[in-house]
Formats: sequence, C-alpha cells, structure tokens
Amino acid sequence: MPVYDNKHIKLLLVISSVFFVMMVCAFCLTAYMIHRQPLQFDTIIFSLLQFIHNASMTHVMIAVTFLGSRYFLFPCYAVLVIYYLFFQKKLWFAVAIALTGFLGNQLLFFMQNVLHRQRPANPLIDYINGYGYPSGHSFASFTFAGLLSYLVWKKSFKTKWKIMLVVICFAMATIIAISRIYLHVHYPTDVLGGFYLSMIWLIPCLWVLYFIDRIYR
Repeated sequence: MPVYDNKHIKLLLVISSVFFVMMVCAFCLTAYMIHRQPLQFDTIIFSLLQFIHNASMTHVMIAVTFLGSRYFLFPCYAVLVIYYLFFQKKLWFAVAIALTGFLGNQLLFFMQNVLHRQRPANPLIDYINGYGYPSGHSFASFTFAGLLSYLVWKKSFKTKWKIMLVVICFAMATIIAISRIYLHVHYPTDVLGGFYLSMIWLIPCLWVLYFIDRIYR
C-alpha cells in the first residue's frame, strides 16, 4: 500500500478540496439550468445518439444499464464488505464501505426529491419511476468506480496495472451513464448531475476510508 508523508497528504487535501468545490458548483449550476427546458445540450446529445439507434444496440444498452442497478451493485458492495470484514479483519473499514453505498443512495434520493425533474418521454424500457436529476445509475456507477479505484490503488500492483484498472472502472461507469441517455430514461444533464454528485460524495468518503485504514497499520 502506498505510504504518503504529511506534505503529500496536505497537497492531496488541497487538490481534493478544490475539486470538491468545483463539483458542487457544477452540480448547483446544472440544477439551476435544468428548469429552463428544453436545454440545447440535452437536445444535441439525444440527436447524436439517434444515429446509433437500432434493435441490437438497444439490447446491448439494456444489458449495460443493468450493471448500474442496485441488483448488480448491491452484491458488489456485499463482496467488498465481506472481504474486508472477514479476510482483512478490518471492521470499521468494512462498515465505512457499506455506509458509502447506503448513505450515498439516501443522498441521491434526497436530491432527486428536492429537485424533482421529470424524466424524458417515451423511454425504451419499462418500470421507470422516480425523478430524473441526478441520474441514480450514473451516481451509483461513478461512486462504485471511484471506491473500487481507491481500493485498487492501495494494493501493491505495478502502477501501470493500477492505471489500467482505474481507467476500466471509469470507462465502464461512463458507458453505463451513456446507456441511460440512449434508453431515454434520463436527460444528458441528469447523467452529468449523477457524476457531479458522486464526486461530491466520494471525496469525503475516501478520506474517511484513508484515515480509518491508517488505524489498522
């Protein structure tokens, strides 16, 4: 696991704090703008995705979007919690991972209910409910990608493998987010909002995980 001195920790705190403020500003600005519907940005992205619409692609996107659902991510969180609880013997680290997922969902639902943006008309899949901004699949996917990236980076793999795994995690989250736009269950700005909120939530969560992990050294 990488060990950082106090100088590096202070630098990371400053960088993460600046990024946190940027994400808060981006989230709030987008939340303000979505009430001026239709947004040209949303319209342009929807139009671009029309060029790849076909039955085969729709089946692929339905499969991809499942990876951002609670039916897939809940077992993933459970595996991580079990691993750190029973194999690594890190009780509070496991608890923190569980709370990252659980409380993150509560934050998401709270923001959706506060902003209550309606979803696009004519979705390509059934059983869609709840409000649109921010996108739940986007939020959950990027949150889990960030968490997994942090856990991977703690390991003693070669740096090139770490970078590759981090890129794969965030690429997968991005594809899941795009699938929500393709399937017409979210506006593009909903998906951006999900990303912004996930970063806002992840930054303090990862710092908590970092300081908890120092206890076990």
